[in-house]
Amino acid sequence: MAREKSDTATNTSSTQADEISRVRDILFGSYMREYERRFRNLEDELERQKERLEELWQRVDALESKVDTSHREVLAEIRKQLDQLYARLQKRIAQVEEESVDKGILGDLLIEFGSRIKGGTVTESIQELLKDHE
Repeated sequence: MAREKSDTATNTSSTQADEISRVRDILFGSYMREYERRFRNLEDELERQKERLEELWQRVDALESKVDTSHREVLAEIRKQLDQLYARLQKRIAQVEEESVDKGILGDLLIEFGSRIKGGTVTESIQELLKDHE
């Protein structure tokens, strides 16, 4: 008998739960379905945005790699031009050193020129000096 009451109570509570679910579905069902639809749409949109973000990151990585390559190429060109400029500068320095007169030689020539000026005319002294050093 106690068991019958328990079974009846269980059936009654089960029936009441079903009825409450039906009433809830009637009252809130359309709202719940709308929220579920909106939630699925949001999940889909988030997934699309995630894929787009991943694609953008891949593009950024590709651009970064391309910039690094271009940067290295520009630096190599600058180094090459600097090396060429340095070589030309070294060559010009060597030319100037070859063309410049040693100060000792120039001093000796001026002393000799001065001595000759004392003994004769300036024109004769210059001509003699030029003949001596040809």
